[in-house]
Amino acid sequence: MGKRELRREVLGIRKGMGASRLQEESGLLVRRILAEVCYQSAGRILVYRSMPGEVQTDLLIRTALADGKEVCCPRVLDKQRMEFYAIEGLEGFVRSPFGVLEPAGEGEPAVPDRNTLVVVPGLAFDPRGNRLGYGGGYYDRYLQAHPHRLAWIALAYDFQLFPEIPAEPFDIPMDVVLTPKKRIQPG
Repeated sequence: MGKRELRREVLGIRKGMGASRLQEESGLLVRRILAEVCYQSAGRILVYRSMPGEVQTDLLIRTALADGKEVCCPRVLDKQRMEFYAIEGLEGFVRSPFGVLEPAGEGEPAVPDRNTLVVVPGLAFDPRGNRLGYGGGYYDRYLQAHPHRLAWIALAYDFQLFPEIPAEPFDIPMDVVLTPKKRIQPG
């Protein structure tokens, strides 16, 4: 199955998820990531605001802020670049042309280091940590440009795991993929 067909299949399944299931599994995944050593030792978390149907990240963001971690969310700057900016809460976001909530404020972009946990969105994952995103390449370019990190971690529903997904040489594999039932750590 090609990338386009795989995206269509996962988006169709995700669209059919009920709100209660989405909320329940998102809460479970947030509890799972909070128990991860990489979360506990991170001083900075780079994390996206969820789109409808994605694992809901607002609870993770609120908890990380309450835990005293620096939390940064992404903003697309142009057709090739995305940067992360520090936030102080869930206010002060604007909806991008893609429909994504992005921090509205100004400031210097965060620079990931070995104390930074990066939470990466995706549509499909495999046991080697390969990730199929939405097709814009923003996260692959960002991760390639900023290789220093504590961990790259993805939160996913179990139906988003596949035995193998198409991967290109420029695709960046995840260090950890968490689902409600599994923890995948390739290598």
